[in-house]
Amino acid sequence: MIGQVNQRITVTETDRLSRLDALKKLSLPCAESMTVSFSQRVKLADDVLVSNLEGESVLLNLKSERYYGLDQVGTRFLTLLSSSESIEHAFDALLAEYDVEAETLRTDLTALLLDLREQGLVEISD
Repeated sequence: MIGQVNQRITVTETDRLSRLDALKKLSLPCAESMTVSFSQRVKLADDVLVSNLEGESVLLNLKSERYYGLDQVGTRFLTLLSSSESIEHAFDALLAEYDVEAETLRTDLTALLLDLREQGLVEISD
C-alpha cells in the first residue's frame, strides 16, 4: 500500500507471520516499541498533502519530499482513521464494511498505521 520501502519481506500464507512480526524482522531500532492502542486517535501530519484520484490516494510528505500511494482499501482505511474518534471506532466501521476476520483486520490496520507513522504521514495520540 505504501511505497518507498527500503527492504522487502515476503510473508507467505504458510508462514502465518503477522505484519508486526515482519516489521520486527527488519531490525528497526524501535520496532519493539512501535505499538498502537486502539483507544488512540489518528490525524494526518501537518506537513502532509493528500490528493485523491479515482478512489486511490497520493500522500506527499513535504519534510522528506517523498510521496506515497494508497490503493482503494488503504485510502478507505486512512479516511476512516483520520475522521474517527478513535482507531477502535474506525476498526468497528471497517469490520462492518468489509468481509474480513476481526484479527486479520486488526493486524492489517496496525501494520498500515505503523507504516504511515514510520514515514511521518500520520500522528497517533491519546
